[in-house]
Amino acid sequence: MLIRYSLSVLLIYSLGIASASSATAVERPPLPEELFPELSSILEAAQANAPDLVEGSLLKQEADERLFQAKSEYYPNLSINSNIGQRNDYRDEGEDKEDLGVNYSANLKRPIYHWGAIESKIEQARIDNRIANLYYLNNLQKIERQLRQNYITLLLNQASLRNENNRRSNLQKEFEATRVNYQSGKVSELAFHTVELDLESSLLSIDHLEQQQTRIRESFRSAAGWNQPIKLEATIPELNISNLQAWHEEQYNKLNGSWVNGTYELGLTRNAILKQEEQLTIIQARQRPLVNFAASATQRQTNTAQQDNVDTLTLFAGINISWNIFDGMQTKHEKIEATLRKRRLENTLSTKTTQLRESASMQLDTLDYNIKNLALMERRFSIKKSSFTIKQDDSRNGRISSTDLETERAQLNEFEHSIMLARAKLLIEISDYIDLTSAIES
Repeated sequence: MLIRYSLSVLLIYSLGIASASSATAVERPPLPEELFPELSSILEAAQANAPDLVEGSLLKQEADERLFQAKSEYYPNLSINSNIGQRNDYRDEGEDKEDLGVNYSANLKRPIYHWGAIESKIEQARIDNRIANLYYLNNLQKIERQLRQNYITLLLNQASLRNENNRRSNLQKEFEATRVNYQSGKVSELAFHTVELDLESSLLSIDHLEQQQTRIRESFRSAAGWNQPIKLEATIPELNISNLQAWHEEQYNKLNGSWVNGTYELGLTRNAILKQEEQLTIIQARQRPLVNFAASATQRQTNTAQQDNVDTLTLFAGINISWNIFDGMQTKHEKIEATLRKRRLENTLSTKTTQLRESASMQLDTLDYNIKNLALMERRFSIKKSSFTIKQDDSRNGRISSTDLETERAQLNEFEHSIMLARAKLLIEISDYIDLTSAIES
């Protein structure tokens, strides 16, 4: 199943159009992968195979390891030290001694109370884990956005190739006829070369489109790890204009809502602020007494009144207190720096909130124009189809030539391609808007 973004804040709507006591739910416009099952399979494969997601996965694993490291401070720390070497005793009264000796010690230490510093380090590690997850999901979102764009471009190119091949076929016939007329002197050299250039231009367009199709197919292998053939049997479907207009109106009503809090940009900044708050706790703890449990066992050689180099074992267990009294005001300035960084991030959060709302508003303005423009194009296309039906009747009744009918058909195909371009552009813009305003799971 595809990893989906949490769209519950944005994507479930109600449109109050009946009365104050009743509401009609406005359906969210479909994402491209909901229209094209093949694209859905490609996006699903990208989650497992996309090379660009490997870095994000490794970042998540690194964050997991940092969390384990932070939690390790709760556990006792045990160390063993040993020394072996020459021991020299120099005495003012008595004989100097030289002996080969072995000393060792075992030390056990466990924190008891550090003013919340350990808990803050663990919380920072958890925040790093959330940040790594945000990076991963944002990277996945970018890959999905690019794959949507590429897949729709493939569909559009496929339609362009069909149109261009039809155009080439007509130009080929026109070129052959013009060449015969040119050789017989019925048309000028200028007219002949004009048709010739039109044919060459069509062939060049076909070559370019085929190369572009090949490159885009290769990008699916590199970006998504997709190695299966792409069938491209789908076409860009007609969109429900009335539903789009109702959905679009609701988005304007929700611009000042809480959707912005769940976005990637604000999630990243908010986690950075939380991390700085924990850093302040860690810094402040350095200026306070840190309480630990300590135990040690030390074996060494000592001199007694009766005998020299006596093996002596010393055991200790109790409370260890360490207190940083003065460090050249390093801790003080670290605290000031952390406070300033937190204030800077809070200002960034406010700025980004405003910028995201403005960006969403600008995208909605663009969507408003393109939805209305598509509605006009669809109406115009309907008229052109009706007009072409009349031309077909005229052709069957001998009122126009087959050449004129083919010209009308080519013009209709060109306009149909323009409609497909407008639909595709709108699909991409809608999915980009949903990406911008949707909450990323963390």
